Amino acid sequence: MTPSELLSRCRAEEPFLLSVRRHLHTYPELSGQETQTIQYLAETLGSMGIQPEIIPDGGILARIHGEKASSSSPVLLMRADCDALPVEEQPHSQSPRTCTSRNPGICHACGHDVHSAVLLTAAKVLQEFRRELLGDVVLLIERSEEIPFNKCLLHLMEALENRCQRIDGVWGMHCAPSPAGTIQLNSGAVMAGTLFFHYPLTGKGGHGSRPDVSVSPIDCFAAIHTALQRIPSRYSPFLPVTLSVTQVQAGNTNNVIPQTLTFGGTARFFDSDQVGFPIQAEIDRVVREIAAVYGCQAEGSASAPFLPLRNHPACADMAREVLRPVFGGRVTEDLPSMVSETFATLAARYPAVFIHYGVANPDKGITAGLHHPEFDADETVLADAAGAAAIYAYSFLEKTATGTDWRFTPYRDSAKALFALQGITD
Repeated sequence: MTPSELLSRCRAEEPFLLSVRRHLHTYPELSGQETQTIQYLAETLGSMGIQPEIIPDGGILARIHGEKASSSSPVLLMRADCDALPVEEQPHSQSPRTCTSRNPGICHACGHDVHSAVLLTAAKVLQEFRRELLGDVVLLIERSEEIPFNKCLLHLMEALENRCQRIDGVWGMHCAPSPAGTIQLNSGAVMAGTLFFHYPLTGKGGHGSRPDVSVSPIDCFAAIHTALQRIPSRYSPFLPVTLSVTQVQAGNTNNVIPQTLTFGGTARFFDSDQVGFPIQAEIDRVVREIAAVYGCQAEGSASAPFLPLRNHPACADMAREVLRPVFGGRVTEDLPSMVSETFATLAARYPAVFIHYGVANPDKGITAGLHHPEFDADETVLADAAGAAAIYAYSFLEKTATGTDWRFTPYRDSAKALFALQGITD
């Protein structure tokens, strides 16, 4: 089976892909509430001859068994997510949507409907050609990807480990508001790591006419904010980091100094060891030391950092090798994204390839960014996303059937340890 033949088969399955995508888009469910979504996806997999396993508070695991595989043959894991966002969907400007959400205040504004539909289409084609596969493909559909500190992926990864499931590589994708059909394939950094911080400050409230007998948490916060903005400049310019205070709440009238102030924000980075964990400690130190100087009490904390998402260079090279002959100049490399993805934990455990797939089309008015009420996907290019996934999976198994020629050191040796590092425990 050649890459071109796999792409042709995925394109032939476009009606199936669109039916799955449109069903999911029409009936979106929020993170933690994806009961009907999971049931639909499981039933669809079953109809393809792929036996799904629903992992409680996790999602779905399934397996395509390559009939040329042995006990030592490679295994590729392919992942999608399926939850929607609490966003009221809006029409875009120049063309009608092909499908619209029927659940008020909820829509797939991040493209997870596309991710699941693309995965199922690639899986359908790979299942059709399972007699030629030189290894197995594990399918993982994750719930609640949009909720920070959720445990769904932990439960899925632990289920794999409890079964002593060998995983030699992982594949994932995310829609992007970039030109339709483009495949951004980076070596190294793909998406940023992140941490969040939230601090209530308590001073001594009083009348605005007598600041001398009050302890203003606003004055304290002003000093903290200035100090926080200087933190990124103390890190190497070759280790990018951003820090933003994104919320402040204090007071409700002009002549009263408030007793309390609450603020929060986020930091983003691409190196956990040299930036993520040090900046977590530094944020906490700055807040507490300045609060003490101003006579305020600081509570709250900076969270443990989520890991950045990094592609394994050898896997990214392999993906380029097999995708460029088929997709040509549509395979690109660009700056990494400063937003975060739970797939990063899979990529820290196993050699990974994660692509950003362009779904924007200005001619159709499809230009809005992720999480925007007008976000949509140009459906005419989605079958090619499935083709890219199927081509990589087939080629990965073929090229690694006799062993890999790269070295990979997991960030931690178990899912439990990886998630504990990020402040997530059972």
